[in-house]
Amino acid sequence: MNFKNNWGTYTTLSILIILVVSVVGYYNWVFWDREMSSDPKDWGPLGDYFGGMLNPIITGFTLIFIVKTFSQNERLITHSLEEMKETRKETTESKNIQKQLAKLESDNLEASKLLRSESLYIEDITTMREGITSLLNINTINYREQSGNIAFKSFEYIHDKGERIILGTDVHSKSAIVIIKQCLLIGTKLCNEIANSSLLDENENKDKLTNIQKTLSGITLNKLKILAASVQVRPDDVAYSPFDITAVDGIYKDLLQKLNNAISENGLSPIIDYENFRDKNLQTA
Repeated sequence: MNFKNNWGTYTTLSILIILVVSVVGYYNWVFWDREMSSDPKDWGPLGDYFGGMLNPIITGFTLIFIVKTFSQNERLITHSLEEMKETRKETTESKNIQKQLAKLESDNLEASKLLRSESLYIEDITTMREGITSLLNINTINYREQSGNIAFKSFEYIHDKGERIILGTDVHSKSAIVIIKQCLLIGTKLCNEIANSSLLDENENKDKLTNIQKTLSGITLNKLKILAASVQVRPDDVAYSPFDITAVDGIYKDLLQKLNNAISENGLSPIIDYENFRDKNLQTA
């Protein structure tokens, strides 16, 4: 045991030893010259002497040790209770920290999920928009240039020159019709995906993201609608004037109407009056 921490115990024991030695020593000092009696009756007073002197001393010190033990136990219990409180407090704080970390991790996962959904949304819209542009730039239309030379050109090329798109009945013209129909299909899907994509269902920035894509895709969709509305066909007999493709191709007409409806219903209203554009284009042709 550490003396510094237990000096009271050592002091008490030392006093007890001194008192016991004093009682025994005093008796020996007083009766040291007497002969030891062989009569048992003489030993009775000796026992009474030591019992009367030492019992109160030992009893007193026993009480002191009992009180000291209770005091130490009380301190130990108090210390244990304080440690339990501290442990309970630390446990509560640890649980709170774990909850905060779990919430933070959940928020990070949710944010990551939203960012991933935004990225996929933008990627899907961009892919469809670029797909339309790529199809419109395929050189598949027989086009007579001002020099008189005939070359294969794209819808985009003829449109940018401000000239009519007139298709015949040859294989290349049929391929061109397939291309423009495919563009109309993609355009309709693009309109619906911009405004109603499930990837943005839980995104609070949905309106902002859709408005950006409407702006970016509106140019392509408007150009597609101009092209589709201005396409004409000419019979094999060149004596006949070209006429609107929708007059002879019901599927084409239906696809064009669906695109018109998708643009209107999803807030991508055209910036140009296509009917007037087509009528004017046909009149000046």
